[in-house]
Parts: sequence; C-alpha cells; structure tokens
Amino acid sequence: MIPTAEYNITIQKKNDLIILKLSSLAITSFFLYADEGMNSFTWMKTTTGWLTLMLYSTIFLSGQLLFSRVVLKKYNSLLRITLSIILGSLLIITVLGVLLVLGRYLLN
Repeated sequence: MIPTAEYNITIQKKNDLIILKLSSLAITSFFLYADEGMNSFTWMKTTTGWLTLMLYSTIFLSGQLLFSRVVLKKYNSLLRITLSIILGSLLIITVLGVLLVLGRYLLN
C-alpha cells in the first residue's frame, strides 16, 4: 500500500494532538508543582488534585488546539505546534488571569 497525502495528514494530526496533550500536561504539572510556593507534588495524594490536573490540562489543551486548528492551520507542522503551545498557553493564562481579577473586583 502506498501512503497517500490524506493518510499522511491523518498521521500528522494524531502526532500533533499527542504533542499538544503532553505539553498541556507538562505545563499544568509545573503550575501544580509551583502552586503557592509549595514546590512539591503533594497534590498527587488527593483525588481533587488529579481532577484539577485533568481540568486545567483540558483547558490548556483547548487553547492550544484553537491556535493549532483554527488560527495557524496554514503553517507547517513544527512551527504550528511550537506557536500553538506558546500562544495557546498564553491565551489561557491571560483569560484565567482576567477572570481572577474580575472575580476579585466584583466580589468587593
């Protein structure tokens, strides 16, 4: 069987998704590690810690996928993945920061 362009695109999208999933897990793990200056993985001992990891990883993944599949779809794979990880993560951090500030402002 000779691989077709359609087959190669399918493989490439799967590989891109794996890379984005791993990067979102790594970014979220880092933030949970550095949470409130504890610099430890004690959050792993609780179920809520794992739920938090899944929730925030999904949120980061959604930002990365937004950039990868919508904004940067015309770029080649390496550039698209790199920019998606950086810009998607920055977008989510910005949105979460704005929501945090608005929440504090509205509660006072």
